[in-house]
Amino acid sequence: MILKMDNITEKSRQLRKNMTTQEKKLWNIIRNRQFFGFRFRRQFPIGNYIVDFICREKNIIIELDGGQHNENINIVYDNKRTEFLVSEGFKVVRFWNNEIDENIDGVYERLKEVFGVCDYNMYTPPQPSPTREGEQLRNFHMPPQFSQTKEGEQLKNFRIPPQPFNTKEGVQLKKFCMQPQSSQIGDKNEIQ
Repeated sequence: MILKMDNITEKSRQLRKNMTTQEKKLWNIIRNRQFFGFRFRRQFPIGNYIVDFICREKNIIIELDGGQHNENINIVYDNKRTEFLVSEGFKVVRFWNNEIDENIDGVYERLKEVFGVCDYNMYTPPQPSPTREGEQLRNFHMPPQFSQTKEGEQLKNFRIPPQPFNTKEGVQLKKFCMQPQSSQIGDKNEIQ
């Protein structure tokens, strides 16, 4: 299906107004630079195609596919479309709608891998001893690649009070730092 420029612009406007539930769910996570400061556009025309989401600064396209994309005719169309987008210098990442519905945390982790970002959960300070907890946290140094991210900058500027675990936030920080880190996608290390 080849669309003329006027038609493709109008079609992308219509698609933005009529997003699927899964598109809305992912859009709520990545919009307004919420995903590590990256800017995304939705229902964006490229050539004769309209992509679901694009981050132009990284040349990454995110496509959400429903069950109809598993039919032969659509598989051929999607492959042709992906070949075109890759030839234009884009990386295409695809997720099934049921992944968005049933495993949004896994989708988020996969996007972090694709974008080459990490968050502070990957870099836990050394386990503090009972007598020197605050001192060990004060002496913690972040790896350079993490300190270059938006979250890393915020954490780098974070100052620990002299007695960090005597406050409500300090107790939460202590609980977080004491949690064992898991390498499995989808595991949560949340502050209670």
